[in-house]
Amino acid sequence: MCTQDYIGGVSLLPDGRYLACCVGDGSLALLDMRHTGSRLALAYTDAPLRCCTSDGTYLLAGSEAGNVHIWDVTLGRADAPATGSAGMGAGAGAYPGPDGLYEPWTPPIVAESAAAVDANGSGVDEDGVSVTALSVWPWFESDGRCGTQVVVGREDGSVVSVLTHE
Repeated sequence: MCTQDYIGGVSLLPDGRYLACCVGDGSLALLDMRHTGSRLALAYTDAPLRCCTSDGTYLLAGSEAGNVHIWDVTLGRADAPATGSAGMGAGAGAYPGPDGLYEPWTPPIVAESAAAVDANGSGVDEDGVSVTALSVWPWFESDGRCGTQVVVGREDGSVVSVLTHE
């Protein structure tokens, strides 16, 4: 069992060997699916968690406080690198804490494009609205540019899309 509180979200890592859970008590757990779901790592955030997604290296978890928490899930695994990865989280060169958590990220509030609109078609202007859905994927251009697109769904029906460039 992952917890006695509600499970806000689960994400099976791409290799199928690990399962990440985000929980209503604000905890994140990494479970080893090869060994009856034994817990490999645990981290705590400051707010209940509602959803998560992972690419196998990072887990992004959305909180009721409106933040996205980024967890380096490689730190709890046997195949983990010697140190945490840089470049994710609060800014370039940021490193995770000992538990693998980076500083929380708050998605933009004000819409700058048609991609960030609420259900009525107007810009997002509320702060602290629960993050209820997340999707992340890499993007590549023919000219060699690349980055990551993060799409955040909120409890108020708004969707925010953010592109990062590498």
